Amino acid sequence: ILIPDGILNYLPFEALLTEKADKRTIHFHDLPYLIYKNTFNYAYSAELIRNSAGSRHKVRKRVLAFAPAMPLSGTQNNDTIDLPALPGTVDEVNYIKRKIKSDLFMREAATEQNFRRHAADYQILHLAMHTLINDSVPLFSRLAFYPGTSDSLENDGWLNTSEIYNLKLNARMAVLSACRSGGGKLQQGEGLMSLARSFFFAGCPSVVLSLWEVEDRSGTEIMKTFYRNLKYGRPKDTALRNAKLKHIRNADPMTAHPHLWLGFITTGNPEPLFNGIDKLLLSLMGIILAGLVI
Repeated sequence: ILIPDGILNYLPFEALLTEKADKRTIHFHDLPYLIYKNTFNYAYSAELIRNSAGSRHKVRKRVLAFAPAMPLSGTQNNDTIDLPALPGTVDEVNYIKRKIKSDLFMREAATEQNFRRHAADYQILHLAMHTLINDSVPLFSRLAFYPGTSDSLENDGWLNTSEIYNLKLNARMAVLSACRSGGGKLQQGEGLMSLARSFFFAGCPSVVLSLWEVEDRSGTEIMKTFYRNLKYGRPKDTALRNAKLKHIRNADPMTAHPHLWLGFITTGNPEPLFNGIDKLLLSLMGIILAGLVI
């Protein structure tokens, strides 16, 4: 568990090298990354670790996933916004639904109003969308849902960090599969003031975030493997590490570049969300053995 200080908040430690590399013949597949030896989980502070035991209330619904997917454009605070489509996010959330019981809000249905209405009822929140980061005023960083009613602050399509602080969530994990969801301004004595941090204060003991812009295809594949590992009962940090290692093994010389697989990190409580197939098999074997003895 790492609690980085200062500018180290922007550095994923998994890519540090355990030995000196030959700069004349660098192949990103073969570099001795620290991820091969260690599993990493991050935290903003020891206090947040202490308070990350669990959510406020137990909820039964599994996954709530949002994927606006379509290109978005508009004006906010006199800024013109033009966001490209994210077609890979639709594939991403559909895959999650095949693995874990999920309710999906895609394209026009992926509105801020629907998120506010349903978010408190789910164990896992998965948001596959654009983020707009305001480094000078972190409370104005925002998630880009599908545009709703422009005259309603609760359904204008922009969920600000300041608004997330005031939500009451019961999720055991929030996955911000969005660009730079972990980026923000360094605050003396507090660390990084990011959009992702607001989910801790809203009640989520664990958040998966990105430190920079996520490439649509690579990000989608890593998220798929991450959820498959979660379903097998892996801890959150181990599930993400295994997803990154699989990407490195299967990548070509271009897509093996750390920029494409390194950006996602886990923060907060790393405990597993599911019992996993291994425990179910052991239980089944125990029942069969007991039956044979009887």
